[in-house]
Amino acid sequence: MIYCLLLTGTIDPKNTPEVDRASVLLREVDYYTTIEKCASLNYKIVFCENSGYDSKKITALCTSKNIEYIKFTSKESYKGKGHGEKEIFEYALAHSRILKDAEYIVKITGRLFIKNIDLILKNLPENNFLVSSNLTRNLTWSDSRFFVFKKSFYAEYFKNQLEEDLDEPQKVNLEKCLSRAIHRAVSMGNVWITLPYYPDYVGYNAYQNKKLTQGLLKKIKYKLYYRLKKYVLQQTI
Repeated sequence: MIYCLLLTGTIDPKNTPEVDRASVLLREVDYYTTIEKCASLNYKIVFCENSGYDSKKITALCTSKNIEYIKFTSKESYKGKGHGEKEIFEYALAHSRILKDAEYIVKITGRLFIKNIDLILKNLPENNFLVSSNLTRNLTWSDSRFFVFKKSFYAEYFKNQLEEDLDEPQKVNLEKCLSRAIHRAVSMGNVWITLPYYPDYVGYNAYQNKKLTQGLLKKIKYKLYYRLKKYVLQQTI
């Protein structure tokens, strides 16, 4: 199965609300670090950045690693991070040469690296699902930092859901829209599956500017809970 990694980015958040990790220099390092780590994996990579920031170091890295680096200037980020991500989906799918040939797109928030990404992708089933994500909060929220989808999921469900519902000032964010799009897709006979393993995130939370950490006990708890969650979701009880 052919996967393409879509790393989303905003190097200069400018007037984007609720971003505590706002330093351009820190964010540039975050993206550079993640791109460099992803480049060691055997996947085609697209980095789409929506602040139009001219990062020479990231340009040089992407050129040397054959990574597609596309950028534009957002018109809607002032409404919230989700609006900026919405624009990235649109721009990347319209302009990326790599995404045109991708079977499945793996969306990753570009400042975060998933340590077990290979394990997750290699354990997804072959060609019998439309979208795979981590649904939580009574199935009303889907983690948007990392999920896997066919392009038809975006075109037929997610795009419309974002256009209809995304309203961050009213607390209807990207994660809620993603969850609703998944439910709509499933109601039409499509297949959603939970990610085979909980993503092991490395990086910083932009909202609180805190390092994402998973100590040994937390990792064990997450793994056990996630395994139980997967089992329960597959049962008929």
